[in-house]
Amino acid sequence: MILTILIFLGLKLQNLYTLFNMKNFFFFIFLFLPVFCLSQKTDVSLSVEWQEEKVYFQNVDSNNNLINVPYLTINYKNLSTDNLILKRPIPNNEYYLPILADILLNTPLTIEERATKYNNYSKDFHTCYLTNYGIYEDVYDEQDSMIYQQSATVSYSLMQLYLVFDAQRRLDLEGSNMQLKCFKYPQKEDITYKEWNLYKSKDREVERCLFSNKYVVLRPKEEIKQKICILPFYLVKGTYFFKIKLNDLIEDDFNRTNMYNYLYKMPFKEEDINIKNIEITF
Repeated sequence: MILTILIFLGLKLQNLYTLFNMKNFFFFIFLFLPVFCLSQKTDVSLSVEWQEEKVYFQNVDSNNNLINVPYLTINYKNLSTDNLILKRPIPNNEYYLPILADILLNTPLTIEERATKYNNYSKDFHTCYLTNYGIYEDVYDEQDSMIYQQSATVSYSLMQLYLVFDAQRRLDLEGSNMQLKCFKYPQKEDITYKEWNLYKSKDREVERCLFSNKYVVLRPKEEIKQKICILPFYLVKGTYFFKIKLNDLIEDDFNRTNMYNYLYKMPFKEEDINIKNIEITF
């Protein structure tokens, strides 16, 4: 009888020991799981949103000038419990996606006329990197190291459209009754791009360098969206693969030299940032 009781107690103790070890195991997993989950600190993703708007550009032919306008959205999401900061790939004061093209064509046409005479690029494919000073198409050399290069045709068309749309928006923000000659607002007087360029604000580069335009600050678990109009891409058509490089989100010496480094930390490792790019066809 005593032997039976001892055997029974021994089995119970063994079960308790096993249960205790299992609890320790699950506690261990529970303790370290957040470490693995939060090893990636930020998520930066690209998407496209559409908004119905009135567009008074001459080449837009629709009832009441209403069309669906595409916006490239940069979504910044802090996955960590730290205050983080990232460099914006496109400055926040840019409404339209800037286009850089160093192509000069000998033509008597004005910028407004050139902006309305673009080709249809619906059969073309372009990989475009978002950088602090505009969009570039990338190519690779024999050593597989990236260099920047624009597609001469589409970049030139996009640049003309960017210049006139950006200028007209600034006129509208000022409450001006003027319009560039390639627009068709009711009851507005015509002005040339050259005339507008003489008196436009000279603070563009100053705006670009403002902290809030250059950086995005993310509190723990915070999500912030930045929207950039890509109407010129929609007008010229084509397929575009928009991409962000890690180097256009971080500054190597920020955590060491920036005066804000005691408030915010900038992730600087590739594994800290998850980048999701997007391809869209117009």
